[in-house]
Amino acid sequence: MLPQEVQTALSNIEKLEMQLIGLKDLVDKRDELKAKLYDFMEENGVYKYTTPNELVTFTMVSPSRDRTEIVVDFDVDKLREDDFETYQKYVVAKEKVIKGRKGYLKTTYTNIEKESDN
Repeated sequence: MLPQEVQTALSNIEKLEMQLIGLKDLVDKRDELKAKLYDFMEENGVYKYTTPNELVTFTMVSPSRDRTEIVVDFDVDKLREDDFETYQKYVVAKEKVIKGRKGYLKTTYTNIEKESDN
């Protein structure tokens, strides 16, 4: 038999876990709705929308494109074979793709204090 303190902790953890499952479902639903709103805003050229009660503002953040950079690096295996002074002759330029950012919908909450005071 577990001590009462441990049983209480386990019971509280179980309740919290159940709440977290519910929160995950809410977050998934919110993300789905925000994706639809993003698509609508993108299709209609709307970049910012504030709800009528001015509590929430949605701002469309456009995606960025992938870009390619040349990165200078050296071949470590050859460097190990030689001494440190000769490393420059083993410098290798490599092309590196830097992934662009996916567009998303930024949510800003405003006037929260004003609304909660009422």
